[in-house]
Amino acid sequence: NIKEEIKKIMGFDCNVEMPKKDNMGDFSVPCFNLTTEENKNPVSIAASLKDQIKLSKYFNKVENISYIFIRIPLLTLV
Repeated sequence: NIKEEIKKIMGFDCNVEMPKKDNMGDFSVPCFNLTTEENKNPVSIAASLKDQIKLSKYFNKVENISYIFIRIPLLTLV
């Protein structure tokens, strides 16, 4: 299950969603719920998390706004 793999790679039990727009990625991890724990805004949290994520066979592109947006290589889904 790709969502479980994303949680493992993220390193915590995060909410993995499908973005509302196709151009945002294949999966997203919202960072709004982490603001009280981290005492930071969601944009800062997403930027920090993005820097910690290593590209792999599961992630070929990772972007951030206040979400982490993840692109999955097509062959991984087969």
